[in-house]
Amino acid sequence: MPLLIYAASWWLAGLFTGALLGQWATRPAWLAGIMLLASSALQWRMRFAPCPLDPALRTACLRTRKTSARLFGLSVLIYLVGGGFAFVLPWLMSA
Repeated sequence: MPLLIYAASWWLAGLFTGALLGQWATRPAWLAGIMLLASSALQWRMRFAPCPLDPALRTACLRTRKTSARLFGLSVLIYLVGGGFAFVLPWLMSA
């Protein structure tokens, strides 16, 4: 079992250092984009969901909703910056 874990860790390290990811860089980007789109649909759908009537729970609900929206915005920003460096900048440099 330890040998399997050791081999898996080396495989993952090779995957994320670019040995495999360089060939298939668009697949993780598409997958992340699809996941962000699904997340945005859920965020949009639940934006007016009712919170509990208890004041403490209502405050926690609204705070969590605001934190979730901020975290989603940060995720989209990171995705766009990463996409810019991975796809747009090399395309501009080659042109």
